Amino acid sequence: MIVINGNYLEGTKIFKITLQGYIDSSSSQEFQKKALEYIDGGIKYIIFDCRELTFISSAGFGVFTLINKKLKTLNGLAVIYNLIKEIKNIFELLGFKRFFNLSDTQEEAVGFVKKYLEESKTGTTNAFPRIIECYNCHQKLRILSAGKYRCIKCESILEVS
Repeated sequence: MIVINGNYLEGTKIFKITLQGYIDSSSSQEFQKKALEYIDGGIKYIIFDCRELTFISSAGFGVFTLINKKLKTLNGLAVIYNLIKEIKNIFELLGFKRFFNLSDTQEEAVGFVKKYLEESKTGTTNAFPRIIECYNCHQKLRILSAGKYRCIKCESILEVS
């Protein structure tokens, strides 16, 4: 069973969704329906408080992926935060950290969204994660933060700031 509560953070465009319980194959349908209702209602910037989320199945990861893709098509953003250690480990082990914006606290999640909004206004899209193209082989690479990276296709070294 999952309990889903949502509200705007005072004075912001950021919508906070609190998840309680677990997301399995049956509760994932309810989660997806509610999240898409919020998005279809005009919400573009969502932070997910997962402090009380105790379990997530592959169906739950699928819903997060759907939400992430839908928001990206709207130039929106989702950040997941307060994951319990076991669920955070699953995100990392499965490589989902490359696809989702993860934060430890609400303050970090809000800061990430605010930075994204500010960069969207100024036209500088330096927010991470971002997709870049290798200058050598044109392979697309997902970059999580500034630093040096090796292209997975041609092994060229890329420096991102």
